Amino acid sequence: LVCQSNNYCWRTLPVGNWRDKSLGVEEASQCGGMFDASKAGYITSPGYPLEYPPHQNCHWIITAPESSQRIVLNFNPHFEIERLDCKYDFIEIRDGTLDTADVLGRHCSNIAPAPIISSGPSLQIRFVSDYAHQGAGFSLRYEIFKTGSEFCFRNFTSPSGMIDSPGFPDKYPHNLECSYMIIAPPRMDITLTFLTFDLENDPLLVGEGDCKYDWLDVWDGLPQVSPLIGRYCGTKIPPEIQSSSGLLSLSFHTDMAVAKDGFSARYNMTHKEVTDSFHCSMALGLESGKISDDQISASTTFYDSRWLPRQARLNNDDNAWTPSRGQQQGVHPGGPPVPEGSDGHRHTRRRFKGDPEVLLRHHLQAGSQHQRGGLDGVPPRQEPQGVGCVASKEPYQCTQHSWKSLSPSQPVY
Repeated sequence: LVCQSNNYCWRTLPVGNWRDKSLGVEEASQCGGMFDASKAGYITSPGYPLEYPPHQNCHWIITAPESSQRIVLNFNPHFEIERLDCKYDFIEIRDGTLDTADVLGRHCSNIAPAPIISSGPSLQIRFVSDYAHQGAGFSLRYEIFKTGSEFCFRNFTSPSGMIDSPGFPDKYPHNLECSYMIIAPPRMDITLTFLTFDLENDPLLVGEGDCKYDWLDVWDGLPQVSPLIGRYCGTKIPPEIQSSSGLLSLSFHTDMAVAKDGFSARYNMTHKEVTDSFHCSMALGLESGKISDDQISASTTFYDSRWLPRQARLNNDDNAWTPSRGQQQGVHPGGPPVPEGSDGHRHTRRRFKGDPEVLLRHHLQAGSQHQRGGLDGVPPRQEPQGVGCVASKEPYQCTQHSWKSLSPSQPVY
């Protein structure tokens, strides 16, 4: 732990501790390589989902085993490359292995590209970064193009729409790993209603969620890291689903055997009702009531229209994932109001370990103009100037306008 004279403290965690090897993208995190599309795989920018390094010039070649085959690329929605007209940092896809091949797209910003399909059996991918302004980068899945697979990864932002399984109303293809995300604007709810539903199931497994071969997962938020609403298969139509986070994710899996007719669903976005007694300036508190060692579950103590607490995370209006700005989470608990003539704000920083899938990239700061702050029952090692702390029975609490206990769990220093 390092503290400056102004009581600003931090500790940097090793980058290696943040990678989740269960993501299955280790093979593609290198800067360039040759890949065989006979088996689906992933390519990511170096360090993804953390910030990519500066001065990168990476080349990947993807080749299908047969000359008559084509390749499809589907991008993860968590996409962040310095925008600036794609002059300095960008990902470029060419339709072939030659440097003179047609450019299928050059992309940057924080909006993931639409699926890209080659005209022949090969694709070239180039990723470039300059010396400044790095982001989280990209992750993409490559595979042999199959009918309907161009619709296998989609984001939906319109107020209403339809989501169908690939090929619907015909039978869906085999060996699919599809992902759909419905992203609502702030203060809007999402309702998902299934009209038809027919997925392969195991007749010997009759319990809810017992899906062995083909299934559809629905998440209240981002896939894999948010609450799982349900896993569905068979012919029983799932119940109407509502999101509490302003984001619904659907993950559709099929195996290599039986194929059914699939599903068709309609979604609608509606304005969330806000009571007259709601005051945006009030402290929003903790959704779960505690802060664990591996995830921050707190909201800000001030209102900013650009950020809203959803499922114990912060979401950006431009993208459902908070952009990458560092390798750790940071929170500035607020100190007392600063009297006139004082030498400025006094606050202490604490950092927390976290899964890259749920990492809060932006540092969350509450300066000393806010009356209260704090993270757990242990006071900071270096207290804000002019603040005295006293021990009470439970929880630990300091004197006026200082640290207040929000959780008994201990953060990682």
